[in-house]
Formats: sequence, structure tokens, C-alpha cells
Amino acid sequence: MNPAMRRLSTSIFASAINEVDMKKDKSFTLRPLVSEDAESMAKQLNNKKVWDNLRDGLPHPYTIEDAKSFIELQHNEPSLTCYGIVVDGRLVGNIGFTRNHDVIRLYATPYGHNKASARVLKKAGFLFKCVMTKAAYKNGQFTDELYFERIK
Repeated sequence: MNPAMRRLSTSIFASAINEVDMKKDKSFTLRPLVSEDAESMAKQLNNKKVWDNLRDGLPHPYTIEDAKSFIELQHNEPSLTCYGIVVDGRLVGNIGFTRNHDVIRLYATPYGHNKASARVLKKAGFLFKCVMTKAAYKNGQFTDELYFERIK
């Protein structure tokens, strides 16, 4: 992960703890996904290096229609809390939150081999809780997941 993206990721997670709803920062904005995001989302998710670190439930290749369906789902299901991460007016990713009454629990489960994501999570104040052995199936084999969480 390049240094600029690492700073952005750390900033996103740290800021997310303070405010889940639309968040504006000097370097990024969190906002609801919109239909215009579909092309950028499809382009990013067709990158094999990106896809290798995401769940197998995500189709590959990832089409603009896949992105449109996901965005529509976000709009039609009010309990979902997925926001687009926008830098310089362009969607660069998304992040989801789980709300539970007055407690906001943020968690992440990167694959065990994804050391860069683990470092970013630690820098953002997430606590490593456990290794979930062979918890995910990716690229035809089982792989470990690391469980990190941060509770407001």
C-alpha cells in the first residue's frame, strides 16, 4: 500500500469512530453511494490484486451492473450503513458500519496474509482480538481471517 493510501485509510478509520454519518475531512468525504459511482466501483473491483483481498461473494469480473445492483440495495435497505469514500471528487472505495443502539462497533476481518490492512487497523486504534482459522474461502482455498474491533 502506498504511503498516501495508508494515510487515507488510517484517517478514514480514525474519523469513522467520531462520526458515522456524512463526514467531511480535508482529505476525503464519506457519503452515501450514488448511481454515478457504479463505473468507478466496477473499475476498482476488477483489479485482481484488490479482489484477492475481498470476499469470494464479490463476483469477478465485477461489472457496472453488479455495482448498480449493490448501490440500489444500499438505497432500498435502510439498515445498511455503507458509505462511499471520495477523494478529489472521485469514489476510491467504500466502508460499512454496524450500529447497535447507542453503541457503535467497528470491526474488520482482513485475510491473515493481508499484513498491510492489519497495520492500518492497528494504527487507527483497532484492537486485534483473534485469528479465525480457515474462516474464509478465497481463490480455491481456505484462509485465515484476523478479527479487529473498535468500540466507541
